[in-house]
Amino acid sequence: MYRFVNYRGFMAAWAGYKSGAGADRTVLATVCMVMAVALHYLPADHELRRGLPPDTEELGKHLYSIMRLALQRKQTESRAYTLELLELYLIRVHYLMILKTDYEETWHVKGELVNIATAMGLHRDPGKEMPFEVAERRRWAWWNILIVERYV
Repeated sequence: MYRFVNYRGFMAAWAGYKSGAGADRTVLATVCMVMAVALHYLPADHELRRGLPPDTEELGKHLYSIMRLALQRKQTESRAYTLELLELYLIRVHYLMILKTDYEETWHVKGELVNIATAMGLHRDPGKEMPFEVAERRRWAWWNILIVERYV
């Protein structure tokens, strides 16, 4: 699906979101960011482009603004840190690096990403204290955060 997003975790959250059982705004924000990034990489002659407006960059910016609104509302409900939130921030940094228009926001989001990951203890190896899949997901997130941190 997307390299920063855990497929199983996202699909379970997406199914809950679509059914109305778990209307987590992080899921909506993640969907918006995945689509915004996908629009950037979609070839000009792709059949999906036929149904889209000619200026896909504007559509991507619109999706980004929806993501920001969803994230803002989510953070007013709960300031809890989750792996899903980290995945969203990773995609957000990726989108901002692609866009190359607001370097200050890119730096700010990257800083938040590192701070949240450190607060969650991702910089420490989980060892055998948690299920293997969760430990691997945390390691994968930390590895990608380090790559982004070094690149930005």
